[in-house]
Amino acid sequence: MIVHDTLEARFNFRVAKACLHGDHALARTTQYTDFYVLPGGRVEMGEDSVFALRRGMREEIGCNVEVGRLPWVVENFFSLEGRNYHEISLIYKMMPEDPALLNPNRTLRRTPADEPDELTFRWLALNTLASNTPQTT
Repeated sequence: MIVHDTLEARFNFRVAKACLHGDHALARTTQYTDFYVLPGGRVEMGEDSVFALRRGMREEIGCNVEVGRLPWVVENFFSLEGRNYHEISLIYKMMPEDPALLNPNRTLRRTPADEPDELTFRWLALNTLASNTPQTT
């Protein structure tokens, strides 16, 4: 994964998926966090971002996705567990190939092989989000 640590902060290069269906967006959380993020993950060295996006969705949700255009590039600064982060995220539009995942009343829980915690995926109503800017970690 493309990560660079310094004494002051950690830099992440991340790819995320904006899966929008009707007036909802797919987001994920864990049992140990109190916030949601767009599904996604770090890009591996030598891996292009679209491949990383497809790999991440297979690992996180267990499905293939159709990758759309790249409408957002987000530079994000935040603190998490006492560490400062500087993150660049490429956020692509995407749709899962499995139409069963498009049910806004469905909650999906999975523990991917490379994750220590269970991930919970939910469809959040767009009109309930604090801003129109995608949040990332």
